[in-house]
Amino acid sequence: MKTFLKSVRTEWARWLRRRRAYRTQLAYAVWDLRERYGPAAYGIARSSARQTIGFERRRFWMKVAERLRRDRMAADFNGP
Repeated sequence: MKTFLKSVRTEWARWLRRRRAYRTQLAYAVWDLRERYGPAAYGIARSSARQTIGFERRRFWMKVAERLRRDRMAADFNGP
């Protein structure tokens, strides 16, 4: 019984670490695109999301584009 709970905890901790790493990569990609390309960053991320590079990478770039769009809309709504 104890080994089962230990393995469940280990898997849970591993999943949390992977999720945290994914979110960190996502935040870094958003920041990097915005710093390098400014207003064109959203279009670049959308184009990357349409490439034939595999489901996981397309999903990643879709999330980057979504976050860039959301941040841009929030900035436009709140003013300069």
